[in-house]
Formats: sequence, C-alpha cells, structure tokens
Amino acid sequence: MHWLYLAIAIVSEVVATSALKAAEGFTRPVPSILVVVGYSLAFYFLSLVLNTIPLGVTYAIWSGVGIALVTVVGWIVYHQVLDLAGIIGIGLIVAGVVVLSLFSKTGAHRTPGQTGRGAACRALHCSVSFGAARGMMRRERSFL
Repeated sequence: MHWLYLAIAIVSEVVATSALKAAEGFTRPVPSILVVVGYSLAFYFLSLVLNTIPLGVTYAIWSGVGIALVTVVGWIVYHQVLDLAGIIGIGLIVAGVVVLSLFSKTGAHRTPGQTGRGAACRALHCSVSFGAARGMMRRERSFL
C-alpha cells in the first residue's frame, strides 16, 4: 500500500506544480485551487509513506519521479524544450530512482509490527538512542 501512497503523492505534486504556472501568481482561481489541493494531498500521502519507507529513500523517489514528470508536463503542456544536457540529467535522475527502488536494501523492508520512530531508526541502523539525543539537545541549548 505504501507504494500506492507514494504514487498518489507524486501525481498530486506534479499536478500542483504544473498548475502553479497556470495560476499566474494565484490570480486565477481554478489553477490556484489545484495548487493548494494538490500540494495538500501530496504532503498527506507522503507523510503516510514515511511510516514505512525511510525518509531519504522516500524523498529521493518522490522528488526524482516528480522532476521527470513535471519536465514531461512542461514539454507537452507549456511547450518547454530541454537541451541534450537537460535530457541526460533527467535520465540520470530516473536511473537513480530505479536503482533505489529495485536494488537498495534501505527501502520498505520492515518486519510486521515495526512502527514509529524506533522502527525507522532500526531500519537506518541508528546508534544513538532518542533519549540520549534529547539530552544532548538540552545540553547544547544551555550554552545559548
């Protein structure tokens, strides 16, 4: 289900970003509504994905696929053309997303019952406990 949520987040973000140009500084109501609703949906579904997939991997896939799709929308809808370097750059971003999605062991590989910050920390092999981190933050604030 987390991959579906990520897809919804990506599509919502692409719709919102594409509508941002048409909103003309939020002076046009329909595209402006699309921007607000699209970004709201994108961040809501992105937050659901973060319960399962680590932050870095989620953001890399979300932003990488989003960049590629917004580029395609810009080309089709707004007739914006990329040069060869732009096409190669977008291709490299897509290749990075494919590598992360298919070959990385950092993705959504949790065992049943793992939830919350502790599960994310275990997935990322954190070595500092959250209690120790809070204590360090308190000590740093005392110097300010």
